[in-house]
Amino acid sequence: MSKWVFLKKNQAVLGCLMDSNRMIECRVDNREDSLVGSIYVARIENLVSGLRAAFLSIGDRTCYYSLAGAAEPVFCRRQRAGLFTAGDEILVQIEKDAMKTKDPVARGVLQIGGRYGVVMYPEKGIYFSKKITDESWRDTMKKAFRHRLPDGFGILLRTNAATASREEIEEEMIRLSTQLQEIIEKAPYRSFGTRLWKPQPDYLQTLRDLPMHGVEEIVTDDETLFDELSSALLAYPETAAISCRYYQDRLLSLEKCYRIPFFLEQVKEKQVWLNSGAYLVIEQTEALTAVDVNTGKATGNRKEWEAFLFRTNMEAAREIMAQIRLRNLSGIIILDFINMKDPAHQEELLSCLRSLAVSDPVRTAVIDMTPLGLVEVTRKKEKDTLEKQLSLLQN
Repeated sequence: MSKWVFLKKNQAVLGCLMDSNRMIECRVDNREDSLVGSIYVARIENLVSGLRAAFLSIGDRTCYYSLAGAAEPVFCRRQRAGLFTAGDEILVQIEKDAMKTKDPVARGVLQIGGRYGVVMYPEKGIYFSKKITDESWRDTMKKAFRHRLPDGFGILLRTNAATASREEIEEEMIRLSTQLQEIIEKAPYRSFGTRLWKPQPDYLQTLRDLPMHGVEEIVTDDETLFDELSSALLAYPETAAISCRYYQDRLLSLEKCYRIPFFLEQVKEKQVWLNSGAYLVIEQTEALTAVDVNTGKATGNRKEWEAFLFRTNMEAAREIMAQIRLRNLSGIIILDFINMKDPAHQEELLSCLRSLAVSDPVRTAVIDMTPLGLVEVTRKKEKDTLEKQLSLLQN
């Protein structure tokens, strides 16, 4: 039975998805530090024509704002019509937190998300998750929303929407668009640096996808978290039936009960052993992540050597995709499998990787295999690697 375990750690919330005594996914939600998703009234400080960008102030922080191909944002105060001018005030949403020497990144398209979709402004059109492939259903939704949204609003329907009724989706999209419209309308009456909207914490947003991923229980040992999580589960009919348990065993802590410290220590290791005796070596660099498959202690009959290599590679493939999700690896990932001569085995290995990639909540694509047995995988970056998240948790 899959379950999410939530713990309070150093003012942050640690969420661990557990299944069959194994950690499948882990997230660190440090809400005090992150600006991502927040909507601010920002003031243009200066324009850099060479970069086709502007630097904005949101009070005590400076943000980077790209002008390349950007739609005209919502102006709160404007000095000259048709022009961006230093001193103008616009509505922005933070897209990325500051990284090293780089400022936070802001965008002019505002988004508010719910269980079934995201409402955007200014952004006309109706878009769909790539995992929704039913063209008939897409056409039905396009007709349903063609005249239901305020002028200038667009929507993106998430994978969850495919299992909901049209009435449920419409109700949520209208509610979200009304909420975003109210934010836009009150913005001209707020001073720059004002935060007009802050998204739900990540650990509460996680609950939106529980039924789709077969999660049956939520467990926490923090009373405040228990109240928040219980209320969030009751917000939707699909999650109301999922139990939320308040763990109170004084003899065995929740994190030790689920061996969470053990799993988090494993994430820091470069070497991952497989049941057969083979092992993986995971190396992260600035440009990409490389995963090498080694036979290690695994042994096979020389007469059936090709079959042995195939079994080892298949076992490695399943563990690699599990490690990619657990460690939250992203960008370009190169998998160095043991060379196999049989083209049928190579195709079956690729097919296995692609089927596993579909089950990853983060968009993951398996490209192809080279003659040397190298497989290129790309994975969308949504958050830092788990190792980096954990390092921030300790500071």
